[in-house]
Amino acid sequence: MEKINWNKIKTAQICTAAIKKNLFDCPIGIKPDSWFELYSAALGKMTANQENCSEFVVKGRDWNADLSAGIITFGSDVFPIQFIGSESTSSGTWLWSWENVNGFNDNILSLANSTKAIGEMRH
Repeated sequence: MEKINWNKIKTAQICTAAIKKNLFDCPIGIKPDSWFELYSAALGKMTANQENCSEFVVKGRDWNADLSAGIITFGSDVFPIQFIGSESTSSGTWLWSWENVNGFNDNILSLANSTKAIGEMRH
């Protein structure tokens, strides 16, 4: 498996690069069997990314996700999306996209399916 040169990758690309290559080659020093440590180490970065996206991309505008087209719009700006999963606040559950019975297009499931494959290889 090809090693990632983390010094040449921008922060926004790290998550995608890690999943495409090998999540556990990430330079944060987390052991693959320590999910609590991995989650804890990533939570701050995920929260910062979410806040930056809200401030600099969404900007309080109306939005619409078109899962069949694989896009999300904020105002007139259009972005490609990947469907990772869905959360139900009423039941307090999470459903991975590959378990969803709605039969979504494989184009928007590629990141989730790659992540699942890595998990299956590891366990």
